Amino acid sequence: MITALTSEVTRPPTYCVGGLMWTVAEKQRLMNTYKRVPMDRLPLLFPDRTLSAIMSRASLLRIPRPGRRWTPGEDALLKRVYGKVPREQLLSLFPGRTYHAVVVRASIVGAERMRRKWTPEEDRLLVELRGRGLSYGRAAACFRGRSPGTLWWRTKKLLEGGRGCVSQPCMVIVEEGSG
Repeated sequence: MITALTSEVTRPPTYCVGGLMWTVAEKQRLMNTYKRVPMDRLPLLFPDRTLSAIMSRASLLRIPRPGRRWTPGEDALLKRVYGKVPREQLLSLFPGRTYHAVVVRASIVGAERMRRKWTPEEDRLLVELRGRGLSYGRAAACFRGRSPGTLWWRTKKLLEGGRGCVSQPCMVIVEEGSG
């Protein structure tokens, strides 16, 4: 069982602009325990501190939490497949990693998503679906690999200089050969 150190001299709390000031003893305790004590147990060692305050202080002191580092092999695989495989398959290639972690790491290693050009057929279909009043979320089901946000941006681009109202059903005529 983890308990707070009782050998510290109890004195009245001293407050600073950000809240309760950290004592030298608390700083030392944080440096000695932050890496090896589970997150949910840390507040027991610092009864006057929130977990957020403990984590912030550790960050200021540059005390890293142990974590699973990305390997060079994972980085190389990420560069090869990022943006080329569906999200579910991407996550299966990196077990134990969240989608957010994969996206952040892809940005760090310089992996880029492949962006497909819009075809005139896709533009016509988008205009037709939006003209019928279909939401971007429902319309996205008709477009392989296109998110609702992508449809919104494309609709905005199709409108005159992006100045039209894209939240309302709209009708844009796309002539043959334009895109």
